[in-house]
Amino acid sequence: PAGQARLAFVPRPRPPLRCFWEAGPRAEWRMPSPEILIASAPHADTFGYSMPPPGLLRLGGALRAAGRRVELCDLAHELAAGRLPGDERLAAAAAQQLVARRPAVLGLSVMGATLPIALAIADEVRRQAPAVRLLLGGPGTTGIDVPLLERFAALDGIVRGEGEQTLPELLAAWLAGREPLGLPGTTLRDGAGRAVRGPDRRPIEDLSTLAPYAFDLLPSIAEYKAITGAADGLVPIDSGRGCVYDCSFCTIGRFWGRRSRPLPVERLVDEIAAVAAMAGGRSAYLCHDLFGADRRHA
Repeated sequence: PAGQARLAFVPRPRPPLRCFWEAGPRAEWRMPSPEILIASAPHADTFGYSMPPPGLLRLGGALRAAGRRVELCDLAHELAAGRLPGDERLAAAAAQQLVARRPAVLGLSVMGATLPIALAIADEVRRQAPAVRLLLGGPGTTGIDVPLLERFAALDGIVRGEGEQTLPELLAAWLAGREPLGLPGTTLRDGAGRAVRGPDRRPIEDLSTLAPYAFDLLPSIAEYKAITGAADGLVPIDSGRGCVYDCSFCTIGRFWGRRSRPLPVERLVDEIAAVAAMAGGRSAYLCHDLFGADRRHA
């Protein structure tokens, strides 16, 4: 709200990140908690929750390829399925659902419209689980990474731009007990609460090197169809990244550095063909702002 005082940062103890195996009442072993949980912030856009978020699918695949124990959560799907309340209780309920998974690190992926609810969820997570490391990422943080850390004490850092390389490096450092201040692609809080902005990370030049999607870490396409009632299941394809324009109402161009990179044709054909074999999948949704700009590639 206008005129709200800046939140004071109170240094929190930072024990080394660990994910334990826990003994049950009869010496039964529980599965380990995830090293990292990435969640997309909730919204009520019917088109948006009709399919899994492609960014989460790529990040889940990249973290798993790096050998990390990762879980994903689409809070928009949870809201549409009725497992979260769509009123003033949303932030607390979403935080409770995320904290119940016991992650060492929690990342919230945001667009501009979902940044406010993501910040409210972050405050609730910090209250319920003071020791968890809390990150924001996605286009909704573009250009405001430092102010976010200055004004919202619950946050530990911002991952800027593409996260497929940055997140595994950051997670590896934290799990090793190191504070990687200045890591490219990050804005992190130091021990005194100050925002330390690392250099921008170069975009991934060859998108064919991206890890496979982690479809198994989110609800099935059939489950998304059951929520929306659509006759055909939309399956998102990360068919290219970036936009060369700089529209005043949009941060996407700046988020991608005003560059456009298509997924190589061979890889794109393989991914579209995989949709045809997917249970419930009928339509491939190509997620690239400028797919038709390169007519030869299209």
